[in-house]
Formats: sequence, C-alpha cells, structure tokens
Amino acid sequence: YKGSGFNELRFEDATGNEQLYLHAQKNMDTEVLNNRTTEVKVDHTETIGNNQQITVGLGQTVTVGKENAGGNDQTVTVAHDQRLTVRNDRTLTVSKDHLIRTGNDESLYVARDRKVTVEGKQEHSTTGDHLSQVKGNLSLTVKGDLAQKVSGALGFSAQGEIVLSSNSQITLQSGSSFIVIHPGGVDISGPLINLNSGGSPGTAVQPLLPGALAMKKDDGIADASSGDDEREAQNNAEEQPAPEEEKEQAQQSLRFALPEYCVGQSYILQNRAGDIISQGALSEDGRTPRVKSDKPDEFRLTVGEESWAIQELAVISSAGDGISEEAADNNTPYADPYLDKLDDDEGNFLPSALIENIVGNINGDE
Repeated sequence: YKGSGFNELRFEDATGNEQLYLHAQKNMDTEVLNNRTTEVKVDHTETIGNNQQITVGLGQTVTVGKENAGGNDQTVTVAHDQRLTVRNDRTLTVSKDHLIRTGNDESLYVARDRKVTVEGKQEHSTTGDHLSQVKGNLSLTVKGDLAQKVSGALGFSAQGEIVLSSNSQITLQSGSSFIVIHPGGVDISGPLINLNSGGSPGTAVQPLLPGALAMKKDDGIADASSGDDEREAQNNAEEQPAPEEEKEQAQQSLRFALPEYCVGQSYILQNRAGDIISQGALSEDGRTPRVKSDKPDEFRLTVGEESWAIQELAVISSAGDGISEEAADNNTPYADPYLDKLDDDEGNFLPSALIENIVGNINGDE
C-alpha cells in the first residue's frame, strides 16, 4: 500500500478500558446473507457527515422506551424540508395531547370525504378573514342555543324562499321599534308605522369566496435531484386559483330592487363618471340587471321620465304689465297671461275657472 492512510483493527484489554476499534481508511462494506442482530446495553451514537438512505423490503418497527415516563422520548429535528409519502393507509394514535405549530401557512387537501369528531369542546379563533364555500348543501343542527354577534353588517341573500319558523315567537327589533310574531297574533310597535310608503329596502352584504386549493395525484416518488426551487414553484402554481376564477372572486356585484309601482318604468343606471351602465324598462320583478365591477364605484339610478310642455305666450310690453295704484288699493283683478298656467303635482295644467276661483278667495271676493 502506498499512501499515508491505513486500515486498522485494534483490541484493548486493559481493565475498565476494554475496546474493539475498527478503522476503514475509505469504504466499508458489510454483507449478511441471513439475520443480523446488534444489541447495545447503554447508549448508541451514530454520526453521518453527509446523506443517509435506508431501504426496508418489508415492515419496520421502531419502539422508543418501555414505559410512559420522562426520558422515554423521541426527538426528530430536520434543518430544512421533510417529505413523507405513504402509498396506502396511515394511522396516527396519540394517547394524550397533540400539538401542531406552523410558523407560516398550512394547507390541507382531501380528495374525498373528511370526518372530524370532537367529544369535548371545540374552540376556533381566526385573526383575519374566515371564508368558507360549500358547493353542495349545508346542514347545521344545534341541540342547545345558537348565538351570533356581528360588529358590522349581517346579510342574508337567497335565490329561493327564506322561512323562519318558531314554536314560541319571532322578534324583529331596531331601536324602540319592533315586530313580534307569536301564536296569539302579531305585535307591531314604533313611533311611526308606514304601509306601502316611506323607506327603502337594504342591500345584503356580499360574501367573499375563498381561494381554490388544488393538488395533483402523486403517481410516483419525486426525484430528489429535481431541486427545491422546481418543487416550490410547482406547489405555488397548484395552490393558485385559475385566472378567470380569481377575477370573478375580485368582482363586486350590484343590483337594485324597486317597489311594484315602478314596474314598467324606464330607468338609467350610470357610474360615477356618468357612463351609462344599463338602461331600459324595469321587468316584472322590479329588479335591474346585475352589474359587476372590478373595483368600488358609485352608481346613480334614475327611474321614470321628466317632461315639460312648452307653450308660446304673448309678449307684454313693460308699459302694460303693471297695476295702477287704484287697482292695487281695491284689489281689482287684472289680466295675467301666466296666471292660468299653474299645474298640479302631476304636471297637469289647472282649469282657468278653478284658478280664478282660487284667486277670488285669496282676494276676498264672493
């Protein structure tokens, strides 16, 4: 052998310092055609300077400790990423507490059903927004009380019917005004009660849609040489919603619902800049078409038409449009060409005889 290195097998038999030392200058290969058993009575320390790969042809069992006591613990520390792939089922059993702490984001994707059972109390706290989307039906059964407290606006919007049913009573209250529906009747109380007049319906706040989370099926084990940057870019692309879906989520929706007497009336809907967004005649349901906008805006809705009847009147000279002092003293009426052009609230001109009667009563004529 030429070089500075060497292989070594050393025995030490001194009492209290017995040792078997094996040194391989480069590689060390061990092949066992049958079983291999290694037993360490005290501690076992293994240090690997680079990578480690373990391949198990069948099952593997790892047991840490023999009793539920301090010191019978297992600690695993991974400086960078960790990936776990299970081709079939996986069962995790924790006899006591289970704590998961995530410093950044957490994503959970379930291809089929998911069931969660909590036999005790469940608490959930979200500092930011909480967005949920159910594409099927949503059923909630509460055997006790249900309490909701909203600091802002609370909106309910349904394409179908909204039914509120109670065996006791239903109360609607705002300030000192309230409506109580009970088996004995309906109680309405308020400083002023308007029927078919006054007020206008409010608009329910629109819900926000959560971002879509998608994940492709893993057909094989990822190649470790593909690089962290490529895997990270792929994961980010999978978790982002489609462009059209993201654009639809960002849009804001607006629709006006008007009283029945406005049905058939013409309308014009304009934005803040004065551009006409929609116009036409109100449909039988009294609703305007739904308008969507990518950003907040102000809209102006004009219902009905204003028309003016123009009539040429004779010009009166300045010398003939005055009243003499004698006529002013005895309230003698004079011919006013504009006096019979008064109109009512609906824009119809009043009859001349009615106007003369009104003026006569004002002047004290019989």
